[in-house]
Formats: sequence, C-alpha cells, structure tokens
Amino acid sequence: MWLLLFLLVMYGFVTIPAIMVALFLGGLVAYGYILRHVRSAGVHGPPERGAADVSSGGKSG
Repeated sequence: MWLLLFLLVMYGFVTIPAIMVALFLGGLVAYGYILRHVRSAGVHGPPERGAADVSSGGKSG
C-alpha cells in the first residue's frame, strides 16, 4: 500500500513539471509562429528586410 502511494506521489512529481514544460514550449512555438506570420503579412509595422534594403540602397546609390 505504501509502495503504491509512493509511486503515485513520484508520478505526480514527474508528470506535473513535464506537463508545465510541454505547455511552456507549446506556447513559445505558437508565439513565434504568430509573430512570424504577422511579420510576413506586414501588419505589425514595416518588415525588417525592407528597411535593410532601403538603407543599403541609399548608401550604395
């Protein structure tokens, strides 16, 4: 009986942090995906590539 209780407690200690880490990583991936999607659409301000091209073109020209 004590062994079963011990196993349940250890299982909880292992799975709860694992679930939290999985949720955290999933959130990071979703956040990065949304940011990339928004940047590619050009809704969230001017794209960085365009600004870099304009600055380099101005220097060379």
